[in-house]
Amino acid sequence: MRFHMFGLVLSSVLVAACAPAQSPADDEAAVTAAVKAFQTAMDTGDAPTVMRYLADDALMMEGGTIENRMQYETNHLPADLEFAKGMTATRMPVQQTVLGDVAWVRTSTEFRGTFEGQPLALLGLETMVMTREPDGWKIKALHWSSRRLPAP
Repeated sequence: MRFHMFGLVLSSVLVAACAPAQSPADDEAAVTAAVKAFQTAMDTGDAPTVMRYLADDALMMEGGTIENRMQYETNHLPADLEFAKGMTATRMPVQQTVLGDVAWVRTSTEFRGTFEGQPLALLGLETMVMTREPDGWKIKALHWSSRRLPAP
């Protein structure tokens, strides 16, 4: 009987320890805020804030390539920020699923403007996998794809 009671108490402690610290509505709001802050930083060329939202082991996937956080910061982020300078980004509402300490986020953005001296219109799709970290929600995996839109 004593072993059974120990198992029951241990199970209760583990369930309580794994339970989300915030309500689902708070988690959804925190994820949405993190996504918005990340996207705003991209749009405004704020590289330090962009990097603050990427987990140390984050992977970015675009155009058939995968970059880790350091590779992205060195190789790809400067081009992304340069692209954003000439674009107007119209964001669609964030769609997300939060399950405990993990969130899946889907967004789409219409980009219109000039890049490398040429008019450009794109529909960009973004998928993020985020995790709750001690200092907030971080992006663990980020996949971008896009297609050209007809010129206005």
